[in-house]
Amino acid sequence: MSLLLWKLAESGDDDLIHRMSRMSFYSRPFSIRVVKSGESITLKAVELAGNVGDELGAISINRTRKLAPHHWDELIQRLEKAGYWELPTRAGDEGSDERPGLVFEGVSPGRYHVVIRYESDKNMFVGVCHYLVGLAGIEVAGLEPK
Repeated sequence: MSLLLWKLAESGDDDLIHRMSRMSFYSRPFSIRVVKSGESITLKAVELAGNVGDELGAISINRTRKLAPHHWDELIQRLEKAGYWELPTRAGDEGSDERPGLVFEGVSPGRYHVVIRYESDKNMFVGVCHYLVGLAGIEVAGLEPK
């Protein structure tokens, strides 16, 4: 998915990174990235004004905020509960229709993993994505914070 995140995993840096992106033909694409570097935890959210099936448009949201340690702890807890690092990259039918797809990438020292799911899937992993949308403070139809 992301050569940059893959390279960061190989770099030996101690940074921990989680990034969620949504690609859809009929809604605005966005990305939310959380980086923990030492004691600093930063969230960056970017949304485009267009959609993947048309013109992507200009950046409509470009937001950065510091997160408290309890936000990071909650994210990690949710990822562990969802079994994120053990989930297969694909569940088997992603890309077969035009439902919005969620791409979630994780990087820890020496480790990179990507999971792709439909946001309509009812599983714990999609709940992680709902949580990130809430932390980012953006409104995304179908991904309201839970």
